[in-house]
Amino acid sequence: MLRSPIALEEGQTHARRVWYWSGVLVDAVVLLVLHLDLDSDRVFGDIFRSRDLCGWGKALWTICVIFLPYLGVFVYLIARGHKMQEHTLQAPRSRTRRCASTSKV
Repeated sequence: MLRSPIALEEGQTHARRVWYWSGVLVDAVVLLVLHLDLDSDRVFGDIFRSRDLCGWGKALWTICVIFLPYLGVFVYLIARGHKMQEHTLQAPRSRTRRCASTSKV
């Protein structure tokens, strides 16, 4: 059985231990969501920026990253990390071309 670092004294109820562990759980969930938000933004951006992935491929990668976040991001970086770098390098060039074509008007 897990023992909390809070030692219960005589007369204290079980409620204090429950409140402690519920606080730990809430903290863990908040940290997990913040962490996934920071890492997944780059992966989601690359998934939807990829022109070489079809719609079903984008859907499967998105589902994988949402439901298995750590494993999904890790596998995506292994499988398509080189493409991610190519997309990052191509993005400024395409923006420059768009700006150049609109400024000629």
